[in-house]
Amino acid sequence: MKRVLLATPTTPYPLQPWHDTPTDIMRQRFFKGQGIFTFEAHMHLIGPFIIAQNISAPATVLDHPTVENWIEEIKKGYDIVGISALTPSFEGVMEMCRVVRKYSPKSEIVLGGFLAQSVGAYYPQEEWKKLADHLVLGDGIRWFRERLGDDVKAPVRQHYLPRCAMGSPWWIDRWPPGDTTAMIAALGCNRGCDFCTTTTLFGGQRHTMVSPQELKNEIKMWQNRLPGTNIIIYEEDQDKNFINEVGRLLRADPEIDFSTFSITILISINTLSLYNDLDEMAHNNVKSMFIGLESKFAPDQGYGKRAGDAKQILHNLYARGIGTMIGWMAGFDFHTREILEEDFQYLLECEPTAAQLTRVTPYPGTPLYKRLKEEGRVKPFKWEDVSFYGGGMIHKHLYEHEIMEFIRQGDERLLQTWGPTLLRFLKVHFNGYERYRKYDDKHFRQIAEFHRQKAFQGYVMIPAMERFAPNGRVRKMVKEMEQRWKQHFGEPSSFMRTQAKYTEMKAAYAFLKDKVDPVNRHIRIPPAKRYYFFGKDIKDDGSLPYAKEYLNEDPRYIRDMKIQDAEMALLGVAHAATQVLDYPESKLHETVSDLRRDASSILKSLADHLRQPRVDVPAMLSEAGAGLTALLAKAVEAGEDPENEIDFSVQNAKEKLAVLLDYYAQGLEGGNGLKELLTHPAVAGFAKDILEAVTAVV
Repeated sequence: MKRVLLATPTTPYPLQPWHDTPTDIMRQRFFKGQGIFTFEAHMHLIGPFIIAQNISAPATVLDHPTVENWIEEIKKGYDIVGISALTPSFEGVMEMCRVVRKYSPKSEIVLGGFLAQSVGAYYPQEEWKKLADHLVLGDGIRWFRERLGDDVKAPVRQHYLPRCAMGSPWWIDRWPPGDTTAMIAALGCNRGCDFCTTTTLFGGQRHTMVSPQELKNEIKMWQNRLPGTNIIIYEEDQDKNFINEVGRLLRADPEIDFSTFSITILISINTLSLYNDLDEMAHNNVKSMFIGLESKFAPDQGYGKRAGDAKQILHNLYARGIGTMIGWMAGFDFHTREILEEDFQYLLECEPTAAQLTRVTPYPGTPLYKRLKEEGRVKPFKWEDVSFYGGGMIHKHLYEHEIMEFIRQGDERLLQTWGPTLLRFLKVHFNGYERYRKYDDKHFRQIAEFHRQKAFQGYVMIPAMERFAPNGRVRKMVKEMEQRWKQHFGEPSSFMRTQAKYTEMKAAYAFLKDKVDPVNRHIRIPPAKRYYFFGKDIKDDGSLPYAKEYLNEDPRYIRDMKIQDAEMALLGVAHAATQVLDYPESKLHETVSDLRRDASSILKSLADHLRQPRVDVPAMLSEAGAGLTALLAKAVEAGEDPENEIDFSVQNAKEKLAVLLDYYAQGLEGGNGLKELLTHPAVAGFAKDILEAVTAVV
């Protein structure tokens, strides 16, 4: 039996134009340019994972490997080596191919994904054949099944594809856990957009992967194993009958609860216009969708998927608790400066919950690329720039730098007009809750409960959004949102106020830190993992089709998790204390009163010292130090006292803090702690500026 290795590109990935990694679509696109409210996330290329569980041969999948990981794995001598990649990773993938030729020359090299399309369209066969043996344009599962002699008509499994993280602001969680998985309903698209790589890759046809029943079964499998896992259904323009049938099957299953998870789809304005009532869409548990708006003028330019009243449809979606991620493009041939501005004003009127502002890009192989080549309007380009923001297109009426600056300002204008995406999604959740909470239908009430939970949890971000609002208009929106929250939930609990204040303090830290050490400087690389798929032994009984292992240890991840554990433990103490203090008879009230009196005495003592004609600084600091030490001792003693009912949380916090201190102590013993501090970019940059200033004066 042949041995198969499948992989995503090696890291680090080529940086995108905004100094981002292509695996973080939130920071790179949907939440871009929102300051401290910019999300960080991670996505997976799911092609290798689907292929690996749909062939009879056992397969290994490397996800985000380093070059060292790749060399080590290649030396094992696989019969077939497949690499799936996005086009910007071209140079790195070519180097991966050279490694295979060097260390395992008998291996067949197969390239797939959008990269394969670009390579095949850009280079003649005699060129790309030097580094690869096959380019798979289309269905990779069918290609591998044919190659291995498997049944090409066998059902397609999509069991437990790795979960992606939709993310959070970095100062909330630098390493957000995966909460969303993907499933493919169909490949390709028959809409015929000339810039679309998916349309080209599948010959302008819709290629069905699974039936609605099979997709529903995959969703239930996830909800049984990890309840609350959100689902993205991939199809370039979601077929109405297909998603309606999936929704019907989910509603018919009494074990499926719409209050615990959401479904995201990709769909067009034209398909949405086929719905007489968009409640029908919400009833399928669809709570967000990506829509390629592209341009206000797209229908007049032959882009059929855009036909329909986009603005009306989008606002009808928002009223039903369905958020949107809107794709908008700058640089069409009809975009003069005046028309571009009118186009963007239309986008602002649509009030996108999240927006992806990009350039028109001629991917090699697409009809757009072929036309521009014939017109002499494709200049030399770097492969890493063949993304959402480049590709060598010479625009008719606009300069390249002009478009890029318009996009940068566009993200800023969306923020200035509608506030951060966090605020926009919170508004949509309230809409969904208010609309469906009194419906008789059980599933609509479950949907309302989902939105209620999201709206309720959103309170902790409101003070931070108000303090760091980009202008007074947005600040007013935030305050109105707070009033809307209180109308539904009343005054927040003591703990919620504490948590909100804590979040606000963290936001202030993030705001100041970003001034001296912008988070955009730091690229977070997903961890390298190896998956072993069981081939013909894979079962459809809800068990995992693979075993997984992490390949490398990331010291930054270890540090950040220890810090985060300590933070959460301290917050747990605050939670426990505020809950206990909600009871008037609690003994803890006496302790709090004592602590307040002691703190007041320390401040009064400092004030008395400062009133003296000559301040005895050593005595003042000594008294303050002793007072603070006694205050801390009394607080810890009260926390450890079982009668105060917070001793469990306090003990947990002590343990987490001890682990964190041990970590830093080990770093100092190894000589790395001080080195890390002195070589930190912010410190080194500050020292350099001081040195240059002194040199200039001298």
